[in-house]
Amino acid sequence: DEPNTWEEAKNSADSTQWRLAYEDELRSLKEMGVYKIVPRSEVPIGTKIRKGRPVFKIKKDENGKI
Repeated sequence: DEPNTWEEAKNSADSTQWRLAYEDELRSLKEMGVYKIVPRSEVPIGTKIRKGRPVFKIKKDENGKI
């Protein structure tokens, strides 16, 4: 089953694979400049702050194999 939260992923039997995949995805996003961490103290008043969360999906081929 696919976890719905990071907590579920960490506590699953596949926690190591989820962690490695998550770290790889974050590294890729950072290398592509997709996001930038800005200290809250530097965010102008009235700016909407977007929050994100990981979405866990098991990728399968056309035959249903992982």
